[in-house]
Amino acid sequence: MEKKGVLTLQLGYELGLDTFNSVTHKSIKGDWVVLSVSDTGAGIEQEILDKVFDPFFTTKDIGDGTGMRLSVIFGIVQSYQAHVQVTSKFGIGTTVRIFFPQAEF
Repeated sequence: MEKKGVLTLQLGYELGLDTFNSVTHKSIKGDWVVLSVSDTGAGIEQEILDKVFDPFFTTKDIGDGTGMRLSVIFGIVQSYQAHVQVTSKFGIGTTVRIFFPQAEF
């Protein structure tokens, strides 16, 4: 967001979900706890949106980052049998939603 904009965090439930995850190419069905992180930054161009979780992918200049952050997040999310979904509109902002399975007690 380059030191300006709004960052919004939300935590909630998605019950009876039946959707397709374009990041993992899997269906997300059932009841989930959802952590949503949204920003009003520059957004991500649609042409590169499907690459954001690839290791070493970056749009930054050389020396400004490795491109590992989102791939590490993706690995952690997958290790919990969770899903991550990204939506973005270039020039408007991005939303990352993580779907965690509900814990059983």
